Amino acid sequence: MATGFSSSNTLVCTKRALIIGNNKYRKNSPLRYCINDAEDLANKLHEIGFEITAGTDLTCELMDTMIETFKEEINPDDLVLFFYAGHGCQWNHRNFLIPIDDDRITTGADLEDRAINVQDTLEKIMSRHPSAAIFLLDCCRNSFVGESSNSNGLSPMQAVAGSFISFACDANKVAADESRNGRNSLFTSHLLRHIDQPYVTIDDIMCEVCDGVMKETNDDQCPFRVSLLQGKVFLNQQFTAGQSILFIHVNINAKWKQHGITIAGGNGYGSQLSQLYFPWNIYVDDDHQSIYTADWKNDRIVEWECGAMTGEVVAGGNGYGNRSDQFNYPSDVIVDKKNDSLIICDYGNRRVVRWSRQNDTNGETVISNIDCSRVTMDNNGDLYVSDCVKNEVRRWKQGETEGTIVAGGNGEGNHLNQIYRPTYIFVDEDYSVYVSDCLNRRVMKWMKGAEEGIVVAGGNGQGSSLTQLSCPTGVIVDHLGNVYVADKNNHRILRWYEGCCEGSIVVGGNGEGEQPNQFRGPSGLSFDVEGNLYVVDQGNKRIQKFDIDSKFNLYEDRSEVASHISDDGMSMQCREKPLLFKEQNQLTNNPNIGEANNSMALVEQSSTYKRQYNNRPTIYIIDLELPPIDWDLYIVRMEKYNMKSHLTDVIRDLNRTIPLYILVSMSPSDAIMSHGQLRRYYYLQTSSNEHANIGLNVNDRIISISSIDQFVSKLYEDLGQYYRDEAETALFDDEYRDRDVAKQLLTKSIQCFEILGLYIEKTF
Repeated sequence: MATGFSSSNTLVCTKRALIIGNNKYRKNSPLRYCINDAEDLANKLHEIGFEITAGTDLTCELMDTMIETFKEEINPDDLVLFFYAGHGCQWNHRNFLIPIDDDRITTGADLEDRAINVQDTLEKIMSRHPSAAIFLLDCCRNSFVGESSNSNGLSPMQAVAGSFISFACDANKVAADESRNGRNSLFTSHLLRHIDQPYVTIDDIMCEVCDGVMKETNDDQCPFRVSLLQGKVFLNQQFTAGQSILFIHVNINAKWKQHGITIAGGNGYGSQLSQLYFPWNIYVDDDHQSIYTADWKNDRIVEWECGAMTGEVVAGGNGYGNRSDQFNYPSDVIVDKKNDSLIICDYGNRRVVRWSRQNDTNGETVISNIDCSRVTMDNNGDLYVSDCVKNEVRRWKQGETEGTIVAGGNGEGNHLNQIYRPTYIFVDEDYSVYVSDCLNRRVMKWMKGAEEGIVVAGGNGQGSSLTQLSCPTGVIVDHLGNVYVADKNNHRILRWYEGCCEGSIVVGGNGEGEQPNQFRGPSGLSFDVEGNLYVVDQGNKRIQKFDIDSKFNLYEDRSEVASHISDDGMSMQCREKPLLFKEQNQLTNNPNIGEANNSMALVEQSSTYKRQYNNRPTIYIIDLELPPIDWDLYIVRMEKYNMKSHLTDVIRDLNRTIPLYILVSMSPSDAIMSHGQLRRYYYLQTSSNEHANIGLNVNDRIISISSIDQFVSKLYEDLGQYYRDEAETALFDDEYRDRDVAKQLLTKSIQCFEILGLYIEKTF
């Protein structure tokens, strides 16, 4: 039975943007970058499909008319973005955008009629029932002159259902009218870097923007944001030129529902359009709400649209053969979005074929005389093909006749520079190639330009333990570097966290069978944009979809962290682990801390917080390749350095109020340990006898660790303690007591211990 592929949140809608930039004020200081900001953002949004309404240097009447006209153009379910750069202020806890004819504003009361009320504008737009409304306000310059009651930035705002609001700086704060690139304001310059990222939610985009602003200003400017969006909102569902393989963002704690839904096939083997006959791989096309699969023994490529009961033959299907309209055991298919064509591995005919999606009846051979097993494409449009006879993977740039070996090519074998019967391949954003090294029972990662690979899954012989693979097939990688592999003969899908020596079962692993929680020889894998997992269940002649289980994605939206904190005292999903939260419970036993917590009905949905008491700690990674862990950047900042012999230079000139942590694989020097802001020195051992070589017991700031997982656990335990201590200081300091800060610091401590709990669950 067929069903949908992804939720309605990803359906295509009209995208509209209203963009205003004001520079030439008559009364207040003129601004320098607002028109540039508006024009550059308009161009960015136009490139990703927004219909643009823009205005610069507008009077109050022109701003009001433009907003009213724009509002009338909005249809139900449109995606709406409103951007304003210029002066802004608050009065009586309401926010106003200032037109250039500000000389007519002499009192706070004048703002009601001679400026633009932000909340009223939001309500006008929401009255048109858009799917989402995004308000980005780059105002509150420190050059604004007004009454004392309206010159201190914008007042905190409450979002309404379906809206997202962000200011360039925190509520009740102002931002300098400065530029680091000579053209754009600081906030907008970071916005322009991230706003057009394909298949990244607005929440994640603004997280990157805010972190960039905070980092560049040493936390002096902390953008405000609040969200009541209903589901994921993507501004750009277009791929960049040549990009065809989705590099999906999946949270480190993500889990999937254990019973799959059949979305294609499942009606026994055969050649009917409701049947598949040994499908090998799958391509999920989110843009067209469909999937493509290589139907091996039917010698055809079949497309199944969302909800369809049957597929449609889109290439081949004319019997096996070597004509241009035929295949002989096609083993793989991907979509070249830039050229609107299919790229197909025609295994039996030893060729790679391009087949137009524009009702073409014949294919074009683009690579010949190759024992092609699988094919993929990077975001430059280069093709990668695994050759299961030559035991190599080659990259083919457009027009090349030979290609370049990027993995293997040294004959069959089990050395790190060899592969043995390579099948499925995946290329990440750094052009590292992941290969299912089938007969070596492992998955290899070959970094760009490397002469040998790294074992990232398996490699411990054939078997069924979590350290082993038995005929690895499909392989995909998420944005954190976690590897997902179809363990065909063990009838399960495993996830291997980078740096771990064993995998964990994602779905399957319930023995061979045809139940919704079983497989019979799984092969191809894919994600859709929502993070749902697709598995080609080859032996059952079907394709299964496993929905991502949202209840486990605690950090998918940082604003949801507040939901894990109750009114009557920091109850958490992991509270039942008494050893894990021993330190935390000691904190909550303090009646004053409890009082502070009880007064917190809900943490502000804005991910920013006041930093009068603390600076956000930094973790320095020295000469180590750390897996792309899903850091919460509002808890800890990460910096990488490659200067093993000059480690003391890294911290010599640092702000001494910023706590720091170091991860390195060499023993510390006295000079390093002399820095008071160094809270922990994590020493990663690379051999079993290194522990004896340094005096780890002479300084409790030195922590010996043996794995990256242990490092992450130790780090979040230490960070939880750090923020707990800061919360106590904020609550009990007689001179600088601040209960609001104490609440927010306590929330960060809770987040650290929750993350720690997730790592403990993963490890044990």
